[in-house]
Amino acid sequence: MKNRICLLMTVFLLYARGNALAQHLSLGECIEKAQAHFPMYEKNIRIIEELARNAINSMQTEWAPKVEVLGQASYQSDVPHVDVPANLPFVFPSTSKDQYKIGVEVVQMLYDAGAIKANQQIQRTQSAVDKQSTKLKLNETAITVAELYFGVLILDGQREQLQAMANDLNARIGELQTATDYGAAQLTDRQTLEVELLQLDKRFIALDEQRKALITGLSIYTGMEINDTAVLEAPPDVLPVVPQQRPEFELFRLQHAHFDAMIAAGKYDKTPVILAFGQAGYANPGFNMLSDKFEWYYAFGLRLRWTPFDWNNTVRRNASLQLQKNLVQTQQEYFEMELKNKEATMSAELARYRHSAEKDLEIIALQQQITENYRARLKNGSVTSSDYVTALNNEYRSRREESINRLNFLKTLVIKSLAVGKPADDHAVVNFHQTYHE
Repeated sequence: MKNRICLLMTVFLLYARGNALAQHLSLGECIEKAQAHFPMYEKNIRIIEELARNAINSMQTEWAPKVEVLGQASYQSDVPHVDVPANLPFVFPSTSKDQYKIGVEVVQMLYDAGAIKANQQIQRTQSAVDKQSTKLKLNETAITVAELYFGVLILDGQREQLQAMANDLNARIGELQTATDYGAAQLTDRQTLEVELLQLDKRFIALDEQRKALITGLSIYTGMEINDTAVLEAPPDVLPVVPQQRPEFELFRLQHAHFDAMIAAGKYDKTPVILAFGQAGYANPGFNMLSDKFEWYYAFGLRLRWTPFDWNNTVRRNASLQLQKNLVQTQQEYFEMELKNKEATMSAELARYRHSAEKDLEIIALQQQITENYRARLKNGSVTSSDYVTALNNEYRSRREESINRLNFLKTLVIKSLAVGKPADDHAVVNFHQTYHE
């Protein structure tokens, strides 16, 4: 048994030394790495920006000259002609019924009243909406990383308490070993403690496997190679992340701006467009319809395109866009309502953890006194080892509950800042930590 105790102490010392050399991580670092590593974010942003750039550049080419090559060969049933009585000594010339034409036309827009700029603005606002929608995933990633991180911390706290309990059991086993050798204690008392120590070994294995799973999750999200012996630092008394406004609010604002841009662009549907044009070519007939031969021709001038009446299509379209904008406003109001409910729920949880803090410490103090009493009575043989194990389990269960409550308080504090987007109540934080530091 002494060899077993020495082995456990050696393992514990190696574990402590390993922690000193192990990889150390903070919550803020993990969240930062996870957001930078987010596989879809940078790629999607680049694609969205490229799509917007191509669309805007395509619209800008509306100001470039449009060159069109025209060619035509035809045969028609009749051509312009003048019927002259047969007794007259002359005839009017006319063209052939087969006609040929090839030429080029150049059109240059001179004035569009701002329609192209309005359409480009629609594309810019749509791109901004798409990029902001992608950013929503970053906030979700931060919350997931925080939950994984605190999951590891809670397991580490439980392992620390179990290790302290194992150390106590080893000490009691050593005492009973000596007492058994001199006939002052029953062998079954020592064996009862040894069974409890083996039960702790099983719990250590379960905790280690759970920790590995959580560490694997952190590795996946952060893109870092986090080993199983990594030490995750508990967040300090101050909030480990900077509260930021939920990205959904910016998304709603951009969606409103997008619909405003679409509504503003509607007025250009009925504005005039002025273009300059030029034509040149070779045809039979040319512009002289009475000439039956190939001739060069050209023409240049201005054109006006204007649709003053669209039978209220623009009005109906803008009304539909306004309804969609109102729908976005309704979604925002519902989101704000959910956020207020989430904030109230988390504030209640923080208050519950804070109010439990004093009771946790009082319970631990009483359980510690009970355990010390049973420890002394076990030594003089007035209680059985089973009684002592029960008292010891009660004490360390209270310690684990206190540790879990403390970490859950910090976890809720962080999640609240990420999920609600508001800083936590500093007074509540100070009160909670004063409870544990007094």
